[in-house]
Amino acid sequence: MNHNVMMAQAQAQAQVFQTRALPKKTDNAPQYDGKLKDDLELYLFATEKFYSEFRDLMNANTSESVDMIFCNFGPVVRTFLREVSHSLTRVDGIRDPLTWALCKDRLRTRFRDEHVIPSFNGRTTVSSSFPRRSCFTMRAIGMPPIAVDLGVVPRALDDLALPQQPPVL
Repeated sequence: MNHNVMMAQAQAQAQVFQTRALPKKTDNAPQYDGKLKDDLELYLFATEKFYSEFRDLMNANTSESVDMIFCNFGPVVRTFLREVSHSLTRVDGIRDPLTWALCKDRLRTRFRDEHVIPSFNGRTTVSSSFPRRSCFTMRAIGMPPIAVDLGVVPRALDDLALPQQPPVL
């Protein structure tokens, strides 16, 4: 009798594993390293297209979709997402899930193209002296990202003096 129960459990587990959707194991999954040359919106679109058969999982209020996609990120993005996941821990010690929607929002906030600054003649220029890391740091202390590029250094967090005339780019 004990043997029959164990066999039934093994068969039930085998059926669960067979019906569970597993991620594709192919070499052409979209990769994102968080570098300036990488297009974040293109990556997000390609990822949603690549994992289209897991749409229900990606729309669920769980972190399983981000766990599935995590291997497609570079080391900088992985570190950032670990920090985001850790920041979702509540006071009672329970961690809220890093859903795909929240992940996309945080990636857009962190890796959007803030290094492209509109000039006053209608063209956009790329500032090489405006690294994303400093933008993230300055955003964390409440400074506008453009202040970093303009060379404005605050004497205190609440003492931000912007120049009267913007510099010519």
